[in-house]
Amino acid sequence: MSKMPNLKALSIDNLLQLRNDVEATLESRLANLQLQVSRYASKGKLPKHKPALKKPTRKVAAKYKGPNGEAWSGRGLKPRWLTAEIKKGKKLESFAV
Repeated sequence: MSKMPNLKALSIDNLLQLRNDVEATLESRLANLQLQVSRYASKGKLPKHKPALKKPTRKVAAKYKGPNGEAWSGRGLKPRWLTAEIKKGKKLESFAV
């Protein structure tokens, strides 16, 4: 690879020529890569796309039950019904299953 020129010292014409050279090199490399990919694809050598496997989620048993049959596992934010009951003066333990 050639030494990188001092870009601040280059004239505008030289900078434009450098940009054109870089664009030409990139286009050439892109064309080469596309040719390689098409060769592999025609031979069936490209890897097959596999969809990502999702981890199975488990239902979590309810740890707390409300007066109207509401349930909460104890994970995440407290539900509104539980927050309202606690504000009324009830204890969290009184809703434990």
